[in-house]
Amino acid sequence: MQRTSDEIFLDVQEQYLPRVLDKVRDRAMGFAAEEGRDAPDHVDVFRAFEAVLGRQDRVEPRFSVVRENLFLIVVAAMTFIFGMLALAPYVAGASAEVLQRLNYRPDSFLDIAKLFAGVVVGGAAGAAVASSSSRRGKG
Repeated sequence: MQRTSDEIFLDVQEQYLPRVLDKVRDRAMGFAAEEGRDAPDHVDVFRAFEAVLGRQDRVEPRFSVVRENLFLIVVAAMTFIFGMLALAPYVAGASAEVLQRLNYRPDSFLDIAKLFAGVVVGGAAGAAVASSSSRRGKG
């Protein structure tokens, strides 16, 4: 006769869990004692469960410079492009008379480039603060 899942769980609960919980309790008490405390806290208990039952390997996320800084890279590229658009006619040797006839206004391109440059500086500062605070939190 095949047993039901409820019977199997009840069997595990009655026969195996008390021994496992005793081991977890002993290990948690040991972790608390190492920290100079009389009683374990929830962190000690979870560490004890991992130690007794085995810990699954956690896959660490891969760090990608491009993925982590994609916004910053795009904005820096846009800053460069709009800066080049403002300077291109002067580099090509166009005279002021030709630029006036074409109604070319480099200051508008430079304004846009300055906006993007501000975003680059702000994004870099935000990334630096986030990186610094995350390292401080891990320590």
